[in-house]
Amino acid sequence: MKTASGFNGGGATVDDIELLSNISQGKIGVKAAGGIRTYEDAVKMIEAGASRIGASGAVAIIQNRKSNADY
Repeated sequence: MKTASGFNGGGATVDDIELLSNISQGKIGVKAAGGIRTYEDAVKMIEAGASRIGASGAVAIIQNRKSNADY
């Protein structure tokens, strides 16, 4: 399952990901997309149940990970 793309404003929220994760019951993955701009945003989505992240700034997110080795 995938959240909104973020093209019309908004995008994934932690609440959205938790809801989709609960509905899917681990049977299918959940992709968080739209509005994910920082490493911290990505971590919050993963902690909420996202198995994939969709972000146009993925390279910058990964490069900013250096200061946090949790994931």
